[in-house]
Amino acid sequence: MNFIPAFYFPTTVSFVDDNFTFLEGLLLALSKKTYSCSLFTDPLRLKNLIKEECHIRYDIANLIEIKNPSSLNYLNIPIDLEKIINLLEEKKRYYLRGVLVVDYDMPQLNGFELLESIDPKGFFYKILLTSEADESMAINALNKGRIQAYIKKSDLNLLANLEEMIEIGQWKFFESQTQFMQDLTKVQGIDTALCFSDSIFINFFKDLIQKKEIIEWYLLDSTGSFLLVNKRGNAFVLYVQNEDQLNFFKMESEDACKGLISENQMMKIQNNEQIFCFIPREGSSLPEFEEWGSHFNESKAIECESSIFYICLQEAPAALVNKIASNFNDYATKYDDSDGFELMT
Repeated sequence: MNFIPAFYFPTTVSFVDDNFTFLEGLLLALSKKTYSCSLFTDPLRLKNLIKEECHIRYDIANLIEIKNPSSLNYLNIPIDLEKIINLLEEKKRYYLRGVLVVDYDMPQLNGFELLESIDPKGFFYKILLTSEADESMAINALNKGRIQAYIKKSDLNLLANLEEMIEIGQWKFFESQTQFMQDLTKVQGIDTALCFSDSIFINFFKDLIQKKEIIEWYLLDSTGSFLLVNKRGNAFVLYVQNEDQLNFFKMESEDACKGLISENQMMKIQNNEQIFCFIPREGSSLPEFEEWGSHFNESKAIECESSIFYICLQEAPAALVNKIASNFNDYATKYDDSDGFELMT
């Protein structure tokens, strides 16, 4: 896991095996924490369905919008972040297929032939299920990048290893969707936070999403603040500031907020114990100085390549909460544990 994707949400994992009993056993045993399952006994059915569903795979390039330098806001954002957060309104997002788990030994079309026949323009994380006899072929395909992982069906830890591969596959799928953002900011020479690709911050982020049971997240600014949504639809915001932004708000508050902020709070701000928590959306601006005191909140430092300060709030701004509430029922409908699958024979 090289960096934190700019957005992430539950997807559909497709399993293909001509042995329905095996598929049924997998369905019952897998956790399905952040994905639903579609089961196929006919490999050609999946191949054709992926062609039919190409309209569901988002035109991710449209998420980029290089703004005129004179119009950049105080966060120096080079990307149209509104389009990322608006993915919350895309009702088909949970049907997106990001991970394919395919058995090699099938009569109509073997698993490798199926994976080779799928349009290479759309990234899928491909996991091949093999027998002992097929392992050398799988290793060769893995080394050539034709598949991303393989696992033997005879593996004593099949379920645990498959769960781990699916988790990695979902993360890698969303990395593939937002890799361009990392490349873009480097090419443009824009000073963005290092937290996206910093191993210490990634580990912190993974721990946070596990503890909070986060199943979706969306980038809110170019430093690394995220909207986080847990499996019950509750929303959090992880605010992240680098040292430059921290110093900006320290200086601004010291100059403009005297008499508006208590001495005790001002001391905490100057000692880096509080950061300014506010995410401007399109067309909005910073609050009036009289309101700044309510936007400073307790912070904690994570020492990465540079010092990054963060705060995780339990409540997201009302506008984001409303956006989530109006669209989260689609998740509850598709991902109910009792029927979070579809069978395609």
